Amino acid sequence: MATTPSPTGLSLGQALQDGWQVFRRSPWPFVGFVLLSFGCNLALDWLPAPANSLTSGLINLWVSIGLMRGVWLGLQGKQPTFGDLIKLNPGATWRLFSRQFVLGLLLTLISGAAFALAVNAAQASPLVEDLVSLSVGADGSDPSQLPVLLAALQALGLQLLSSPVAMLLLFLGSVLSLYIQVNQAFLGYLAVMKGLGPIQALQAGFTTVQ
Repeated sequence: MATTPSPTGLSLGQALQDGWQVFRRSPWPFVGFVLLSFGCNLALDWLPAPANSLTSGLINLWVSIGLMRGVWLGLQGKQPTFGDLIKLNPGATWRLFSRQFVLGLLLTLISGAAFALAVNAAQASPLVEDLVSLSVGADGSDPSQLPVLLAALQALGLQLLSSPVAMLLLFLGSVLSLYIQVNQAFLGYLAVMKGLGPIQALQAGFTTVQ
């Protein structure tokens, strides 16, 4: 039987294998739970924005926590039930949301910094200002403005492509963002099951994922 994940070393491959073994032993609660979540998301189409986006985010958190709880119970040798999966846990929901928010903020800062440095290296600041000005003043109901926006975006892209330094900065920013996302693959587990704070969960992700 699969063992409980070790806090000192977490393997992505082993986690996928353990999760599959848990699903094979008790598939129907997981299938029913996923179908229920799918139905809930379909029902959200009837809600006006931004209520549908907010509710969809909460449902996604609920689904993530339910699936983690089911796998955790299975790894402990228990038989997860449908009731175990749908159980609400406000504390776990907040922990997962806050950790994902911090991770998203970190990735946004890295991407924004890489883009800003690349724009500066390519001397493309005027093109960015023009694109922002066009985007702010654009009328979504006027299709004639779309070619203008696309032309401005194309000009910015060509300017960035003409600068090797800018392309290197964008590449390094992408690699760093990808590295962080891979190392935070267990962020939900560390936040929900271990109860770590946002910074502690990120630090643990860098030190435990193999």
